[in-house]
Amino acid sequence: SVSRLLDKPLEMILDIEPGLPTAVIGDLTRLRQILWNLLSNAVKFTPQGEIVVTVSAEPQAAEAGQPIPCQFTFQIRDTGIGVSDALIPQLFEPFRQADPSTARRYGGTGLGLAITRRLCELMGGSINLASQEYFGAVDAAALKLPVITCRFLEEKDGELRQLSFFAKQARGLMARYAVE
Repeated sequence: SVSRLLDKPLEMILDIEPGLPTAVIGDLTRLRQILWNLLSNAVKFTPQGEIVVTVSAEPQAAEAGQPIPCQFTFQIRDTGIGVSDALIPQLFEPFRQADPSTARRYGGTGLGLAITRRLCELMGGSINLASQEYFGAVDAAALKLPVITCRFLEEKDGELRQLSFFAKQARGLMARYAVE
């Protein structure tokens, strides 16, 4: 999928909400797989234009003495081929794609979104897809994750600055995607 990215006139934009919590309690492997699946689909089905990855969080009510949970939203928006509303539900079923020509043209098994939905559910979250045929798609995974206090530091211009956990992971994922 990296060769697909390098062979296309695509701009990738990472938009991380300022003040995002610095660390959470959760399954990093599952989260990484969710983001990888969504990003891979965006690259696969976007011949040109842009892919925007947005990460935001909204604090939720917490029980006394418990870490504060946040509702995190990981959104991948692309300017790709899109899909009609009628076909969206079947895309979350194993081995299903929009139509047989999609598999022939773009490859894949039709498992990506089914696996992603299951991983989101296992983490107590959800996923949805909004799309319009020929006008791209927006995938959004929502996960409630307890926030912990932990900071990562980054050196920039000779100064140490706080770097959110998600900024660090997202930058690593994007960099790995571009080099693998």
